[in-house]
Formats: sequence, C-alpha cells, structure tokens
Amino acid sequence: MKLLVISIEFSAATFSGNGIYCRSQVRALSQHHEVLVICGKPAGYSEPRVLEGAVDLLEVELSSWGRLDAGCSWQQFSAGAACTSIAQRVARFAPEAVLGVDWHSLAAFDSLAAALAALPPAAAVAGPGAELPLATAAAAAAAPPQQPYVLAPYVFLNYRVYMRSGSGADAALLRDLERRALQRSVCTTVLSRSDAEFLTEAFPEATLKKPLHVLLPALRADMAALPLPADAKWELPMVSDRYKVYLDDPRCVSDASERTKGEPMQQGAAVSSNGALIGHQRESQQQQQQQQREQERQRQQQGNQAQLQGKRSLASTALPATLQGILDPGRGRYLLTCAVRISPEKEPGRFVDLAVQLARRGALERCGAVPLMFGAGWGSEYGQALKKKVEEELPQCIILESFLGPAELAAIYSLTLLNIHPCLYDAYGMTIVEAASQGSPSLVNHGGHVGATDLLDRSASEVICMDLSLPATQLAAQVEPWLEKGTSLRYVGDVAARKARSWTEEANADCLVRLVKEALQEHAAGKENTA
Repeated sequence: MKLLVISIEFSAATFSGNGIYCRSQVRALSQHHEVLVICGKPAGYSEPRVLEGAVDLLEVELSSWGRLDAGCSWQQFSAGAACTSIAQRVARFAPEAVLGVDWHSLAAFDSLAAALAALPPAAAVAGPGAELPLATAAAAAAAPPQQPYVLAPYVFLNYRVYMRSGSGADAALLRDLERRALQRSVCTTVLSRSDAEFLTEAFPEATLKKPLHVLLPALRADMAALPLPADAKWELPMVSDRYKVYLDDPRCVSDASERTKGEPMQQGAAVSSNGALIGHQRESQQQQQQQQREQERQRQQQGNQAQLQGKRSLASTALPATLQGILDPGRGRYLLTCAVRISPEKEPGRFVDLAVQLARRGALERCGAVPLMFGAGWGSEYGQALKKKVEEELPQCIILESFLGPAELAAIYSLTLLNIHPCLYDAYGMTIVEAASQGSPSLVNHGGHVGATDLLDRSASEVICMDLSLPATQLAAQVEPWLEKGTSLRYVGDVAARKARSWTEEANADCLVRLVKEALQEHAAGKENTA
C-alpha cells in the first residue's frame, strides 16, 4: 500500500512517546509498504533527517515545540501542510490512505485536501518548482476541465485522548477536534481499552457509525533487539507464527460488551474492533496457573542464592560510557525508577512524594534502593520547580536530564528493582513495556486506566497495580513490603519480559494495515450504495 502519515512529532527532536511510537509504526510499515511522512520540526533545527524507512519526510518548521496539547503549533502545522510543494509531492505519491496521528492531524489533512483540490491537473504531477513545456501547458489549457484531486480517506490514529487531561477552553477545543476526527475518519485506532470506552461514552453518535479499534503499541525494535539482562530466568522465545495475531480465529475473540469496565483485557490482546477483542493465542488458564505456581516455587527455593548470582552477573556487565560513574551494576537491581516526561499530565511529583515517604520509613535504606528519574522536560518551569523539590527533599535521587538511547535505557532497566509509573491515566505508557523487556517490574495505577495493562496482565502477575491516588503515606505502606520481597519482584519482572517481547512492531503493522484495508473496502462500498 501507499500510506501518507501526518504527525506533528516524528524524528526531529523527538520529545514524547507519541513521536517514538510514530517512528516505530512507520519503520515497521515501511518494510512492506511505501510510506510518505508530513511532520513538524522545531524552528532552526538542522540535524540530519531520520526517515525510518519512509520514502521522504515533508517537514514543517514550527515556532512552538515540546508539547502536543492545545498549546502546540497545530494551526501553523496545518498551514504548512498546505504549501504547494507538499501538495505536489503528495499528489505524485498518490496515497491510498492517510494516517493522521492525534487531533492536530485533522486540520492538516483538511488544509492539504484543499490545496490538492486547487492544484492545476498538470501541476499535480510536475516536480516542485518545475516549469511545464509550452506544448504541455497549451494542451492542458485546451483540454476539458478535469476533476480536482481528491485526497485519500482519513484514518485517525488516536495515540492519546487529549480531552481527558485538558481543562477549560483547552478541553472544549480538544473535545471538538477529537469528535470531528472520529466523525471524519473511515476508522479510528486507540491505544487502550480505557480510551475506547471513554470515546464510546463521550461520542456514541461518532463511534457507533465508524469502526473503533484498540491497537496496542509494540516494543520498539531497537529495544527488542537488545539482549536480556544477565539475571533473566528464561530464554528468549523465537518470534514465529506462535506470536502472530490470528484475526479470524474465534478462540482469540471475545465480546467486550460482556466485560466489566476496568476488567483486565484478554491476556496478550492486541486489537479491539467494535467491541471484539483480538489477540495472541493463549494457554488455558489452568495451565498458566500451574506454570506460575511451579515458577514461584522455584523462585522461593533459589532465594538469596539467585539474588547474589544476579549481582555477580550484573557486576560484569559494562555500562555505556554516559552512565559510568553514575550507576553501579555491582549492586544488582537497586534502582527505584521513574521514567516519564516531566510534565503535569505525567504526574512525576507523585513519584517524588512516594519516594520521600519511603525514605522517611527507612525502606530505601533497608532495601538499598536509590531513586532515579529521567525524561524530557526538566528545563521547563514545571521541571525546574520539581527538580528543586527533589534536591531539597530527596537529595539521594539521581536525575538524568540528557537524551538516553536504547543501550542507556536497557542499562537502567536492568538495574531497576521497581519501575513506578506515577500518573493516574496514560493512553499507554510505553516505558512500562520497555522496562519489562529488561525484566523490570512496574507499579501502575489500578482500574485499567493505564493502557499498558491491556498487554501486561495483573492477573498473570505481569504488572503490579495499586490505587496511586492514595496519600503518599498510605501508598508507601503498601509499596514497602514489595521492595522487601525481592524474589516476588523478580518473578513479576521475568513474566513481564516474556510478554513485552512477544508483541512486535511487525505484528502491530500487520494489524494496522489489515484494519485500514477493511475500512477502505467498507468506505468504498458505502459510497457505491449512496451513488
């Protein structure tokens, strides 16, 4: 297929999980399809372009960068997407579908569609700035008028439902644009069952008429390619047909309407389509429980010997140069990690408050745990205020402000005792899955409002869920016993690693293409019926 992707954030100065996921999807789609990308970049950005396999990047320079909410440069992006050179390039590419990432892609789609419709037919196939031969120009002028270029149908890739975290006038704007995107699209994908339920309740008239799917993000390829940490207790599985998604297999489908809200998604589920959950084939519940009991028994038998062996193995692991002198692999898993963007909606302050209470209880010292925080946004006003609080109330906390690549992330997660994802709501939370890929267990908010729990199943001990809205003192009392149960955390980390590595970029892309093709067929059939 020929696919046009529209996303403000892509490979230029990537600052959030949305950009990381968009790059992941383009990279996987480009393996078997042609992909053209229209994206933003910060003003003055001059680093080499990273195409991720796309045939080209059509970049729009934006004055505001580092945010994707109502305060981003969405109107400037919309205007830039309609410039003549971009419209001509898109016309020559002739996409079969347009994949628009988040609410701000719709305005850009509309502007581009208008620009394409206004192009002279001959200009649509000429190169940017090219002059038509006189004979061609004369023939075009004498020819009967042609139909204007019509842009391919719009597919809404709703990475995050922004109206869930907006307020005031911003919330009204986001609600209107997200509603319009749902109505205009031939189908919509979201990252979690929580978001699907929210949109269905908020816009029943839009979601009932168009397909709404849950498509879980996959562990990105550069993280999946890294080896397991030295203390892993299982071998990497072969990624084969066993891990592919069988969309036609009734054993992989259940009716979401019969599920209680907040109930864990079917283990390994990857896609939800109009209430149907579609996922990996799974072992029977009885076999799974028996396997869990046996593995837990083995963990208890190994006890401290396994922990000490893990420390010796990790001690021999070379750290990336950027982390040498900062982390100590000889201590085994000792980090209490927070890996979220430093912004209000990610609520990193909750992690700080929890770590402060754990320190006051003496839990950090008894367990030898050291808090560590990293993520973009420390330079913002919010980030500076939080950093000051950390320095005053949690001076032992390690703060990493520089960009971290896959090797650095793997090193951190391989030394993580517990990863804490502090926000009460997250469309997905890709860092939870990245941590899991290195055997790091995660603590997340309960109730199914963090999308990664649709992949990592609490009932299968693949993630730890608690009510993170509790006061920090009460939450610390619940977290402390987990820190003291090293073998229990290791078990959660091991089963989480297996699940995180089973859902791949290729499988995600295959599902997306299938959903797009089905939507295009339904759209074409609908147009024929109304003709």
